[in-house]
Amino acid sequence: MTMQAHPPHLESLRLRGGGAEAVRALGDRVLWCDLYDAHGSGIYDDTGAMDSSEVRELIRLVRPRSGPVLELAAGSGRLTLPLLATGHDVTALELSPHMLDRLQTTVAGTRHRQRLDLVCADMADFELGRTFATIVLGASSITLLKPSQRRGLYACVQRHLGSGGSWFLSLAEPLGSEEDGCDDTHDLLGASGTAYQLHQFWEPGEERRTICVHPVDTGQSQVPVCVSSPYVVSRRLLNAELDDAGLRVVAEHRVADGGGVVRDVMLEVQQ
Repeated sequence: MTMQAHPPHLESLRLRGGGAEAVRALGDRVLWCDLYDAHGSGIYDDTGAMDSSEVRELIRLVRPRSGPVLELAAGSGRLTLPLLATGHDVTALELSPHMLDRLQTTVAGTRHRQRLDLVCADMADFELGRTFATIVLGASSITLLKPSQRRGLYACVQRHLGSGGSWFLSLAEPLGSEEDGCDDTHDLLGASGTAYQLHQFWEPGEERRTICVHPVDTGQSQVPVCVSSPYVVSRRLLNAELDDAGLRVVAEHRVADGGGVVRDVMLEVQQ
């Protein structure tokens, strides 16, 4: 059996390790998708609803602050809804229209809707014409950007961060050394009760890692396999980039260990 070809934007992605083996076993039932497209956004939303990492720490940091919040790469709202629950006005910026549609549907009819502004834009290139007391970028989403895009992000943050404001930025640090690679598979349970497998793979020295998420095979005629290829951004590299951009890390907030091969850290950044 042969697997379906990758869509054009996934052609350069090569699955290796446990992810490749799991997908090979699915044969021609594979339905390739990106984590942020029409198919993948549903899986992202289902698994993200069960992921409480960062939420407690972020809310503790944001709640006592005054002024509006800008959330970058908001996705389907895993952090947006808790941020709204603090009473802040929130602007949720997200590039994927599929994710924004899900967030809009979730918030519609709730008491928070009037305090939420949805913006479809690129976090590396946007202009909102206003500043915010707090900017948030969670889920290590900075690793979705290549170096030139990260420079664009830093410039956008500087334009939109108000005087004395803070940017809360999360980063997943590998538990091993930078010389270690990774071939990890672990199970996830979605809010719908669907079981998934998450595969992560990277080789030492490579600039990108591969993430693959798919439902556990229950004999469906098609099995969506969602892939993403984020960049490997070390803490040392991030510090150097922030420094060059005129931004500084003023505090580091540890995030509760969720297990796996990485440890999340929340950085507080100011101008």
